Amino acid sequence: EINTLWLVPTIMAILMEIDRSTTGAKYCREKVLLALVGTAPLPQKLKMDFEAKYGLQICENYALSETLFLTSHLPKQTAKGVGKLLAQISLKIINKKGEEAKCNEEGEIAVCTPFIMNHYLGMEHVFNKKHDEWFYTGDVGYIDNEGYLYITGRKKDLIIKGGVNISPAAIEEVIYKHVAVKECAALGIPHALSGEEVIAVVTLHADADFKSAREEILALCKQDLAAVQQPIDIVKIDELPHTFTGKIQKAKLRAWLIEGKTSAKEADFKPAEQKEEHFFKPSRVVREASQALSIAYNTLVYELQRENKEVTVLSLGEAFFDLPLFDFTTLPFPSSYHYSHSRGVPELRNVLAEYFQEQYDVKFDPEKEIIITAGSKIAIYMALMALINPGDEVIIPEPAWVSYPEQVKLCHGVPVSVPYDETVYDFEKYITNRTKVLIVNNPNNPRGNVLSLDEIAHLYKLAEKYNLYILSDEAYSDFVVNKEQFISIGNFDKEFKFSIICNSISKNFGISGWRIGYVISNHLLIDQILKLNQHLITCPATILENYIAKHFYSILSATKPQIVTLLEKRKNIIDYIDKLGLTSLQGDTTFYIFLSIAESRLGSDDFCMRLLKESHICVVPGIGYGKSCDKFVRVSIGAEPLDKIFAALDKIKALIQATKLADVVNLADTAINTISFAQA
Repeated sequence: EINTLWLVPTIMAILMEIDRSTTGAKYCREKVLLALVGTAPLPQKLKMDFEAKYGLQICENYALSETLFLTSHLPKQTAKGVGKLLAQISLKIINKKGEEAKCNEEGEIAVCTPFIMNHYLGMEHVFNKKHDEWFYTGDVGYIDNEGYLYITGRKKDLIIKGGVNISPAAIEEVIYKHVAVKECAALGIPHALSGEEVIAVVTLHADADFKSAREEILALCKQDLAAVQQPIDIVKIDELPHTFTGKIQKAKLRAWLIEGKTSAKEADFKPAEQKEEHFFKPSRVVREASQALSIAYNTLVYELQRENKEVTVLSLGEAFFDLPLFDFTTLPFPSSYHYSHSRGVPELRNVLAEYFQEQYDVKFDPEKEIIITAGSKIAIYMALMALINPGDEVIIPEPAWVSYPEQVKLCHGVPVSVPYDETVYDFEKYITNRTKVLIVNNPNNPRGNVLSLDEIAHLYKLAEKYNLYILSDEAYSDFVVNKEQFISIGNFDKEFKFSIICNSISKNFGISGWRIGYVISNHLLIDQILKLNQHLITCPATILENYIAKHFYSILSATKPQIVTLLEKRKNIIDYIDKLGLTSLQGDTTFYIFLSIAESRLGSDDFCMRLLKESHICVVPGIGYGKSCDKFVRVSIGAEPLDKIFAALDKIKALIQATKLADVVNLADTAINTISFAQA
């Protein structure tokens, strides 16, 4: 019965790729009276190809979420730009001088419409416009002498080269002429002399050769564009990131282009083991599971502290923030004393959906695609349990959070480790016909790095190619201060067909003792996890869920500045590590540093035990993060002041030197003994 379509360019491109039947084209020709397109610029070639295939006239329109439609082409009329103004709407172009622009003069688009919304629900302070006020859209365009509106870009996306404003849309239109180009985005990146330089990022059709396409695209730009508009280079990636409405996320692309400069001692600290009683027979899978090494060391710290010994604690998996205590008396009563919905209280699910959309450009259904859990640890475990059959393999890149391998084993799965010095581009060789899940920790605990746009795109391609799930543990996402530098797997997998996001309010809000996390995925998988949640937990603490839902943004306003301060502290510590001549794995976020002890003859467990016993400094052995990591220790900087951390690093350096020296002495003794034996 459908006779009207409203499309977005991304969907049109997908249909052109995958719709190989004649049914849709036949239906459109017979039934569809009106076909509209909006939300993002429409390449002319895509428009022409789509119209030819489906027998439709595509009417472009222009709208914003806040305003409804402002302009549109009309059927059987001349199609220019994004059409003419609709009834009851006023529109003007504001030039660089802040004055109303003349005909064909480019500037920011301002509109006055009776259909503007009142405010964002629950965020009245963010947007509140009256119907008779001018609303500045942030879009750039011009009106021609016939009254047609043309969109040339976003104000924030304008490239300013040598003082000249360059609209990306004109460059993109030329690049789209090349038959190999699937999608493109023109961007400005910093340049010392001209302010910004033009770079074009493209994705190509599967059979295209990039080397030849690059030369041809550059030649095309030289032919059709002014010198100031021509890109200095063409960069290829597998997939461009999009918002949930299909717009290319240029800010994220720009951020990534700029960045692309892109044992023996243990017994001394443990009570003697009691003999196993003959009747006690634990399950094999639990008996063979290892303790979480970070928690085991923190337990030793608590024991030393009970003996009134001062310990420098660099082993805690949390940051200590100064947080106010908000009012509990305004929370729902008496319902806060009782069970909540097993998916989590609706208010918290809704606020998380709002936050993910605003902060990460990731959209999910708070009714069906999220479960609030008692911490992110159980969220990861339940997600694995819902997917893994006995013998299924799970790929885990090292350094890996200590619980990943053990949780896989507890689900009767097989953990497959990838050494820390291999990249995401090496993961494919570890995939077998038994691989079910690939776990990534982004940002990473313990190294503190963030996966790049290309790396996330590559992971998504692997998931598509091999029908895998990517379990993306994003528990430290708020520790990336510039939100454009963080790419969630949800930026690529809009329907969560291949992905699971696990995250932690406990970590990001500095309230680890409250144990509140969540898992996001497609509704089919979430429904399976829901069964586990009901049988294992029922629900998290209702009063804490209500507290976080009520005070979500207030808590964030307290933690965000402290996260910035913490990351500045991290930079100071890295500088001090460099000064000492020590090294660590690359990373610039979270409150962890993965420090190398490669020069020491000790393994990481022996090294950490000796450091704790002799110097009362606690760090976590690298062996807990994978077999390839035994020459590292994890240093957590969130709980101790800078001076104590510097002093601890001095001690770590001294222990490395002492154990290195001991190794030399041992070699010398061996040599002397050998010579003496030979002489004898």
